[in-house]
Amino acid sequence: MEISRTDEPETRILEINLISAQDLNKIRPIRRMHTYVLAWVDPRTRLRSDLDRVGGENPTWNDKFLFRVSEDFINADISAVQIQIYAVGYIRDNFVGTVRYILSSSSPRSDGIPCFSALHIRRRSGRVQGVLNIAATVFRGSDFPSLSGISAICVRDLIGKNNKTPRDVGSKRSEHAASKEAAESSCNLYCQEKSSFTTITVFRESVVMAG
Repeated sequence: MEISRTDEPETRILEINLISAQDLNKIRPIRRMHTYVLAWVDPRTRLRSDLDRVGGENPTWNDKFLFRVSEDFINADISAVQIQIYAVGYIRDNFVGTVRYILSSSSPRSDGIPCFSALHIRRRSGRVQGVLNIAATVFRGSDFPSLSGISAICVRDLIGKNNKTPRDVGSKRSEHAASKEAAESSCNLYCQEKSSFTTITVFRESVVMAG
């Protein structure tokens, strides 16, 4: 997986946990939607979730993404994480909806405790349909020196559980091939039952032991 790097000295680690969604717009003629999520702070570095195969219009992903951002970004009124939901198609993947998560709307905490939000999902027409459930947590970048220079990464990549290279979304392929691709995507959750704080703490302790 290609990792973007930055040399910003004073930064924060913004963790976004994409939990689930309800009442997504039904894409026809797909019998059961297989959905995934793209998320980014900088559009040049987009992270992709694992594929939900069983939830249909009510998927569950439980994927965690880490973004290195500035203190000004955390405090700005208009700073946001852009999120798009897609359904795997036979010829191309279908846009389901989008969410713009504005940080100031929930003021995520920096003490390792997630801040949960339920956000409206908007279709391409602008109509609201569905709810996205997410959690956000802010950590001090200096607490995790091994993340120095990394601008965005999936938690599973971070702990080295999957070294597969994700492919571009939206290419022409069969639903079966797309499902297999997404299953091998590097953007999978390390442990669905761990809290944001526990996940980061375990990684930090492993780095100390390795050193």
